[in-house]
Amino acid sequence: MKAIRLNQAIIILSSIGMFIAGVLTLAHYSNALAPCSMTVSCAKVTDSVVAMIGPVPLAAIGLLAYIVFLAFAVARIFVGFKESQAYTKLTFGMAAFGALTSLGLIIYSRVIVEAMCEWCVGSAFIMFFLFVTHYLLMGAEAPETKGASMPDIGIIGGSLFAAAISVMMVGSMMKPKSMMRDIEPSLLPTIIGQNPHVAGNPNGIVTLVEFADLSCPSCRRSYPKMKGLTKKYPQLKFVFRHYPLWEMPGHEKGLPAALVSEVAAGEGKFWEFMDIIMDPSKKLVADEQITAAAGLVGLKDSLITQAMNGDQGPWFDKVWSDRNDADKLGLNATPTYFVIWPDGKIVVLGQADLDTLVESKKWQDILGGK
Repeated sequence: MKAIRLNQAIIILSSIGMFIAGVLTLAHYSNALAPCSMTVSCAKVTDSVVAMIGPVPLAAIGLLAYIVFLAFAVARIFVGFKESQAYTKLTFGMAAFGALTSLGLIIYSRVIVEAMCEWCVGSAFIMFFLFVTHYLLMGAEAPETKGASMPDIGIIGGSLFAAAISVMMVGSMMKPKSMMRDIEPSLLPTIIGQNPHVAGNPNGIVTLVEFADLSCPSCRRSYPKMKGLTKKYPQLKFVFRHYPLWEMPGHEKGLPAALVSEVAAGEGKFWEFMDIIMDPSKKLVADEQITAAAGLVGLKDSLITQAMNGDQGPWFDKVWSDRNDADKLGLNATPTYFVIWPDGKIVVLGQADLDTLVESKKWQDILGGK
C-alpha cells in the first residue's frame, strides 16, 4: 500500500509541477508576465540567459519532464510496479537532475541576476519532493495488483483538471511584458519620417508617434484614445505612420486601406477618412468598407480603384516609406509608439506601456491636461 500512496503522491506532485511550468511556458510564448509578488522579479529571472537553452525556455523543458513523470506514474498503475522498476530508476534520475538544476538556477538568480522567481522556487520544491518520493518508492515493497482503482482515477483526473484550469486562470491574469526602452536620438528622422500626418499641436512640446495597421484590432481600439489625447493635452503633437502587416492573417485589408488614406491625404481629408475607417466597433475585412469610407469623404472612384489595385504611385510610395522605416526600427507589432520628450530623449513602447505612461506623474507634470 505504501508504494501505491507514493505513486499517487507522484501524480499529484507532477500535476502541480505541470501547472507551474505551464504558467511560465505560457508567459514566455505569449510574451507576458506571470503574476509575481512585489518582493521578487520573475521576469528578470526567466528572461536571463541561464533560463534558456537556445531558443527553448527551461520552463518548457520542465513542463515536458513533469509530463514524463506523470506518464510513468500512470503507466506504473497499469503495467505493474514490479514490471516498471527500471522506469522508476529512470524517473528517479530525472528528478535528481531536475532538483539540482533548479537549485543551481535559484543560486544563479540570487547571486548573479540579483532577483528571485517564486514560480522557479516552487518548481524546485516540487522537483525535490519528486526526488524524495521516487527514492522512497524504489525501497518500498511492490504490490502485486495491476489496474487503476477508483482513488487512482480520481487523483489522475482531478489533478489534471485542476492543473489545466489553474493554468488558464493564471493565464487570464497575465499582463503583456513592457517593451518600453530608450531609443537613440539619432533615429529621430526615421521615427518621424517625411511629411508625416500630424494631429494635435504641430509645435507640441511632446511628440507621440504611432506605427499602426488600419486593420489591426488593437490599433482600431486605440485610435479614439489617441485622438482623445490630442484634445486633452494641448501641448501634444500626434504623428501617425503606416505599418501595414498584410502578410498576417486578418490584416489583409491594412494595405489597401492605407493606400486609400493617402488618396484622402492628397485631398486634405486624411483624418476625416481615418475617423470613418478606424471605427473600433467594426472589423476591417472587406474592400467595400474601404470604398464606402472613401465615398463618404468625397474621393473620386477612379483614384480609389487606382490606389487599391496598384503597387506604384505617390500613395504606394508614402505607405512603403513608412513600412521601410518601421522595418529599420526593428518593429514587429502594432500598435507601436514612440514618445519624444522635450529634452530630446526618445522611448519606444507598446499599448499597455502607453496607458501607464499617460497616467504617470512625468506625463502629467510636462503636459498637464484640460
